[in-house]
Amino acid sequence: MIYKGNELLYSDKIYIGFATNNIAEYKAILFAVRKAKEFHPKKILVKTDSELIARQFSGIYKIRDENLRKIYFEILEEVKGIEFSVEHIRREQNRLADKLSKEAVTMGANYNGLSDIITK
Repeated sequence: MIYKGNELLYSDKIYIGFATNNIAEYKAILFAVRKAKEFHPKKILVKTDSELIARQFSGIYKIRDENLRKIYFEILEEVKGIEFSVEHIRREQNRLADKLSKEAVTMGANYNGLSDIITK
């Protein structure tokens, strides 16, 4: 979701296939940053309910997983020249993002013929 102030400019969901939660979060940030750049921002603030990811971006935690590190550096490359930060928020403040991620998983399950397994 991309906001300017309180105005929602863009939201979407994408099925990425089977991945860990962290990979999905990092890919979501990468996608959002790329989309946000279409609006020519001077500043991008990512709000995530993943404390791990917020601490990795702030440098408190190291990124040990090579796949995460690769996406992390892709994100940093995308935000060159833009003030960029990642903020941890409570899960209750992230309900729309949770809803969209669940819809994306369901889309993928339907596409792969797994909807009966997931909905039971």
